[in-house]
Amino acid sequence: LLYVKRMCLMLDMRILAWTILVVVTGRGIR
Repeated sequence: LLYVKRMCLMLDMRILAWTILVVVTGRGIR
């Protein structure tokens, strides 16, 4: 259970990082 929770947390962090990156690059282009 702990392993799955840690995996989900890593996945959420990766999605959050991608979202921030896309927003920053989007603003940079615009």
